[in-house]
Amino acid sequence: MDQKHIQIVVAKYQENMDFLQREPFSRYSQLIYDKSSGGSPDEKAATGSNVVFLPNVGRESHTYLYHIIENYDNLADITIFLPGSCMDTYKKWQTKKTLELVERTHNTVFVSSEMVGDIKTHLYNWCLDEYVSTNANNAAATADGNKNALTPADIRPFGKWFEYEFGDLHTHVICYRGIFALSREHIRHHSKKYYQQLIQYLNTSANPEYGHYFERAWLAIFYPIHNSCVF
Repeated sequence: MDQKHIQIVVAKYQENMDFLQREPFSRYSQLIYDKSSGGSPDEKAATGSNVVFLPNVGRESHTYLYHIIENYDNLADITIFLPGSCMDTYKKWQTKKTLELVERTHNTVFVSSEMVGDIKTHLYNWCLDEYVSTNANNAAATADGNKNALTPADIRPFGKWFEYEFGDLHTHVICYRGIFALSREHIRHHSKKYYQQLIQYLNTSANPEYGHYFERAWLAIFYPIHNSCVF
């Protein structure tokens, strides 16, 4: 198999990025999108990685779509998308498994968290009224001034939004935690305009309910994804 260009894209807030200097992360080109208000350009030297500073909106979903839009014509063969908290205890297994599978398959990888008969049906009435980050650094950073307040979606519940965006599309896998990899070909199944329209849901709030919708709909967003890419 030909050697593929693999890039790691990290959506960072207050998390420690030291893990990027270790194997297997250090094998690949890396790009950090930093949304922390205290971010410093010195971080580029500290991590050995490129750092792009963004406004703190839209959670990791906004970061991933921003990267796709800005690099649509220059995407890596495989992009591994990771939240800055990907090495937290309950996320580490999924992160490591994703990288292992990318190295083995050189293709799109979704390590599924839950398989159901149909996502829209299973989660039709799901909505979220409040949220506190599961990462200790991020939770502490947003504890003051009600910065953690969730902005409700205009279209609720989840199933109603899913129908609005994807109609009768049937998907059966939920990939929680924002950890997955995509081939350039899979991303380009859809136009740049498609992603530009989707990111509008995420542009105006640091913690939009829509961000949690996206977490549950990644396979619909990038549809079609072959079953051989879901583990």
